[in-house]
Amino acid sequence: MAEERQLRLDLKELSIAKRPRVVSFLAFEIRVLDAKTRYWRGFLLRQRQHKRPQSQRKRRLLMLVVSSYATLGSFSWDQDNDKIKIYISTEDADQEKVDAVFKPVSVDLKLYDINGKNYQFSIPKLNKEISPDQCELVVKPTKVIATLVKASKGNWLDLHFKEDKVLVVS
Repeated sequence: MAEERQLRLDLKELSIAKRPRVVSFLAFEIRVLDAKTRYWRGFLLRQRQHKRPQSQRKRRLLMLVVSSYATLGSFSWDQDNDKIKIYISTEDADQEKVDAVFKPVSVDLKLYDINGKNYQFSIPKLNKEISPDQCELVVKPTKVIATLVKASKGNWLDLHFKEDKVLVVS
């Protein structure tokens, strides 16, 4: 119980960063701490219930055993007025090995046990907002396609949010 409290405090501290590189690095650490927090909550719940379906147990175990991910550096994307599609080439993927978290301003994809390695694709701060409940993930043996539905129609110049740099003249 004390460890769960400590993890919550760590999460709160890590979410105050401002610079993009630091935000990206800390976003990964936040997800790790968040997973540990969920694990402890689930652990306490399981101790009370003593039951859990086999497939959920396997998936949880797979997520916890693996604590490191290789970053997916290569992807492509396309857009129309309403949607953005992110294409990730991979081998040996299936629905059980891919996990996606869509939030209004971020996307996080994790691929488990792809040729013995785990991969992560994350954009901690998207250029503009999306509608997470309408986003979709299609998993094929050789590629993963994430469809992000834009909250407002229009053209994005980039997937990542970039702050405008204002030149101050004194």
